[in-house]
Amino acid sequence: MNKLAQDDEVDIFEFFVTLWINKKIIGAFIIFFVFLGSILVQTRETRYESRLSYSAYTLPPSITDMDQKAAFNKLSEDFKGIFFSESFFDNWKQSQKLTKLTFNEINRIEVLDGYTVSKNIQNRLIRFIEEENSYISIGSNNIQTLTEIFNYANYVNKFLSMKYLSRAKKDKKLIEKQSIETQQLDQDGTKELLKIVRYIDQVENNYYVMALDHPSKPKKTSMSTVFVLIISSLLGFVIGFIYVIIRNAIFKYKNLMSKDNK
Repeated sequence: MNKLAQDDEVDIFEFFVTLWINKKIIGAFIIFFVFLGSILVQTRETRYESRLSYSAYTLPPSITDMDQKAAFNKLSEDFKGIFFSESFFDNWKQSQKLTKLTFNEINRIEVLDGYTVSKNIQNRLIRFIEEENSYISIGSNNIQTLTEIFNYANYVNKFLSMKYLSRAKKDKKLIEKQSIETQQLDQDGTKELLKIVRYIDQVENNYYVMALDHPSKPKKTSMSTVFVLIISSLLGFVIGFIYVIIRNAIFKYKNLMSKDNK
């Protein structure tokens, strides 16, 4: 046991001696990798994210029979369908003379070499994140851009609400027509009519289908400069250390072979 402990002590001592003797080589690796890390920091694009939270607010009568998740998914899909409509965006932009936002910036697709492809997730300005607390991820720290996207989202919300309102009014007229023709309205028909009337009243008082929060303060999502340089220096140390160990093992092997030949 004493011999094993002594051998371990010798190995550890030899390990640190090897590091000390080759400190300049390891230092050179660290400097080289820190240099590479600094180039990465200089050339990379700084990324930011702001979050515009949204949730279902006033459910249209046509989807109130669905469960909560299905109803929200229906609203969300309808919202996105309008949001990413180029013709709808152009109509909104015509009413916003000072806006700098373009449809290409918010679009999920792009044309490359004549082919339509989906944009890389990291290159999208807008991403809809549907979780327990759903939000629109906006990859910008430009206050004007954030404001314009918020205004556009509100415009979409109002249009979608008016679309559901129009359908509710048609359903109301249909129920009323049927009640006049049959001269009666059963309990289910009465409940449906009341539900429609309440919805119409809510939307006409600006209670729209979605509740939209203002965009949050932008946060930097790309790695910090200090973090990149620390990782670079650690990587340089590890690779330098491996190089020294392999180099030392080869040197010992050559010495051993030369002694055997003698």
